[in-house]
Amino acid sequence: MNATSAAAAQASWFAAKIAFQYPDAWPETVRELIIHSADWNPMMFNQIQAQQGNRKSFRNLLRTFGYGIPNLDRTLYGQESAFTFIAQEHINNPLV
Repeated sequence: MNATSAAAAQASWFAAKIAFQYPDAWPETVRELIIHSADWNPMMFNQIQAQQGNRKSFRNLLRTFGYGIPNLDRTLYGQESAFTFIAQEHINNPLV
C-alpha cells in the first residue's frame, strides 16, 4: 500500500489525456485503452523470475504488477503504426 495516491492521480491524468483525444469514447473504452497499452518491463520479469510461456509466471506477473506500466504514446499514437478496432455498442438485455 505504497504511493497509491500518486498512482491514482497519474491514472486520472492518463485517462483525461485519452478522453481529450477521443471525446466520444466511453469510460469503459478509456479504461481498455489504458489496459491494452500496458506492458511489463524487464525489471518486473526479473523480480519474480518469470519465464516466457509459463502460466504460473504469467499469473505471478498479474498478481504482482497488474497489467504492467501503461504507455500514453502507445495509446494515443498507436493507431498510426498498428491496427486498432474500437467498437462501442449498447447491449440490450431482453430480460430487463
